[in-house]
Amino acid sequence: MRNLQKKLMFFLFICIILQIIHTIPVYSLNEFYQNNSLSNFESIMFNNQFISKYSLQIICIMAMICIMLILYIIYDKLRFRIKLQKVAYTDGLTGASTMDKFVIDANKILCKNTQEKYALLYIDIDKFKYINDLFGYEVGNEILRNLTKIIKNNIFEDEIFARISADNFTIIMKYIEEKDITNRLNIIFEELDLFNNDQEEKYKLVLSCGIYFILSEDRDINSIIDRANIPHKMAKGGHKSSYAFYDNKIHDQEIKEKEMENTMFSSLENKEFIVHLQPKIELDTGEIQGSEALVRWKSSNKGLIPPNEFIPFFEKNGFVINLDLYVLEEICIQLRKWIDAGINPVTISVNVSRIHLYCNNFIETYKNIIDKYEIPAKYIELELTESIIFDNFDILIDIMNNLKKIGFLISMDDFGSGYSSLNMLKEIPMDILKLDQKFIMETYNSNRSKIIVTKVVEMAKELGMKVVSEGVETEEQFQLLKEVKCDMAQGYLFGKPMPIEEFEKLIMYSSIK
Repeated sequence: MRNLQKKLMFFLFICIILQIIHTIPVYSLNEFYQNNSLSNFESIMFNNQFISKYSLQIICIMAMICIMLILYIIYDKLRFRIKLQKVAYTDGLTGASTMDKFVIDANKILCKNTQEKYALLYIDIDKFKYINDLFGYEVGNEILRNLTKIIKNNIFEDEIFARISADNFTIIMKYIEEKDITNRLNIIFEELDLFNNDQEEKYKLVLSCGIYFILSEDRDINSIIDRANIPHKMAKGGHKSSYAFYDNKIHDQEIKEKEMENTMFSSLENKEFIVHLQPKIELDTGEIQGSEALVRWKSSNKGLIPPNEFIPFFEKNGFVINLDLYVLEEICIQLRKWIDAGINPVTISVNVSRIHLYCNNFIETYKNIIDKYEIPAKYIELELTESIIFDNFDILIDIMNNLKKIGFLISMDDFGSGYSSLNMLKEIPMDILKLDQKFIMETYNSNRSKIIVTKVVEMAKELGMKVVSEGVETEEQFQLLKEVKCDMAQGYLFGKPMPIEEFEKLIMYSSIK
C-alpha cells in the first residue's frame, strides 16, 4: 500500500509540474530561469494575480487528479478481488470449479424459470486411496486432471461441474429422457478407460455415480447433492464403472429415517425401546446359561419397528451409542432385581457398536453404569462384531485388556460371516467365540465345512474360549453342534427373543437359592 501511495504522489507531482509549465507565461519562466531564484519562483507562483488568473485551471487539474486517483484505487481493489475469487473458485490441482463456485452456479440454474430438465451426478473413483498408495500421488493427481478434462469435454452450455473434494466430482447435466444422462455417462466411462490403456502402468479405474433428477420445487443444492450421494454409495463395490438412481424407494427410506431422527430422543426418554432376551442353552445339560439382550422399538406413532430398520440408521447417525448405554442400564436394573430377589442371575450379552471405540470415556462410562447398580462385571458380556476388530485392531486390543481388568466378559459376534482370521484368535483376548448362523448352515451341507468348524471349536477351546452358535433352528443343527462339542447355542429351536418377564419365568424356579 505504501508503494502505491508513493507512486500516486509522484504521478500527482508530475501532473502539477506539466500543468504549471503549460499555464505559466513564457516570460515568467524565462525570468525564473535567468534569476535562478527560489524566492522569485515563489513570488511568481503565489502572488494574488497568478492564483486569481489560473484558479479555475488549478481546480480542474486537482479534480481530475483526484478522480484518476479514485478510479485507480477502485480498479486495483477490483483486480485484487477477481484474483481472490479465481483462487477461491478454481481447484488448484485440476482447474475445475470448487464446491463454493458450484453452489453459486447451481443456484443460478435452479432459479431459472425454464422448461429445461436437469440431473445432478455425484461421481468418484473406487479405491482411489489404493491407487495413491500403490502408484504414488503424482499418478493419482494425473488421473484427477484427466478425469476433469474428460468431464469438461462432455458437458454442454448451461451445464456445470466441480471437484468438491479428493476424487469426488459433481455435475449438473440437462436431459430430455433418462437415457440422455446414461449415454453421456457411458462415454465418460469409456474415455477414462482409453486413458488407462495409454499408461505404462496399468491400473483398473472404476467410477461410481449416483444420479438425482432435479425436481422443479428443489431449491437447496446441498440437499440435492446429498440425494445423489445416496445412490452413489449403492453403486460402489463393483468391478466396472456403474451408476444408480435416486428413486421412490430411496425417497421413502429417507422420509422414514427423518421421522425416526425426529422421535428417537423422545422415544428413549419415554422408554419406547424395549429390551428382549434370547436364551443361550448349554448343549450338554440343556439348561439356560445366559442370554443375549436384543432391543425392539415400540413407537407410540408407528407401532413396532423392526431392528433391521432402525439399528443400521442409528449406527449411521451415531444414536446407537445412546441406545447401547440405555440397553446396558436396563439390563443392570434387571440383574439388580434378580439379585435382590434371591434369583441366581445369568450372564447377559449386550452389543457394543464400533462408534464406542472412538469415545475417550467409553470404558469409564460402562464401568460407572455397573457400579451404579452394584452389578459384578462377570454378569455382563460385551459382544464385538468381526468388522470392529479388523477396522481398529491395535486400539481394540488395548480396550479389551482394560475391559477384562474390570471383569467384563468379551465375545466376538458373527464369527465366520466375513473374513475371519485365525491369527486374530491368537492375538485377541476373547472369552467367547460366537459362530455365525450361515457358518453352521454351510457346515450341515458340506463335509469340508464340518471339518473346518470342528477344528475352529477345538482351537478356540485350547485358547481358553467358550464357543456359542447362533441361529440354531433345527434338530439336525443341534445334533451337529453337540457332535463338534460346541458349548452353547441360541436360536428359535430353544426360544425366540422374549420380554424380560417371560425370560424370568424360565429361570426363576431353577435359580432360587
